[in-house]
Amino acid sequence: MKIKNNQKGFSLVEGLLLVIALSLIVFVGYYVWHSQKQADTNLTAAANTSDSSAKTSAAQSTSQKSANDNLFKFKELGVGIVLSSELKGLSYSADASNNTQYDVTTPGFTQEGSSCKDFAEVYKGTGTFSEKSATLLKQFNGFYIAAAMPACIDSDTAPQLQSALTDAFKTAQEL
Repeated sequence: MKIKNNQKGFSLVEGLLLVIALSLIVFVGYYVWHSQKQADTNLTAAANTSDSSAKTSAAQSTSQKSANDNLFKFKELGVGIVLSSELKGLSYSADASNNTQYDVTTPGFTQEGSSCKDFAEVYKGTGTFSEKSATLLKQFNGFYIAAAMPACIDSDTAPQLQSALTDAFKTAQEL
């Protein structure tokens, strides 16, 4: 048998290396293409969800426009409540003894002549409500709004106003 020195072509090892390299290139290309397609699908779904949320939100805000007209904002607390007729003219001021508490009153309560100057002291706490000396008005994500309800013995309207304030905070919104 005679061996030729100028043989042309691929050996078996060279052929396998070529197949492996091409397979690797095809796999990486498919992976990149598939990842990009999945990311586009996720972005499209998120955009559609956002659009439908915005439309729903717009519809709700239109249908609840009268409720938002009565929205009372506690700017220092970062929340807003819808006022009922019992809470008409609601106002608050920083408590003289504690700047993180706010004294809440109405013109009708002030004119009643009670020895109490306010019917509730509202404040904001961090975390989850766990106090026993106050009433939880609303638990939010990461904070809560609570109130100390003074017992105004000589007032007939304080309990009704305290109840109305508690009810109003059930639907409170973060600002």
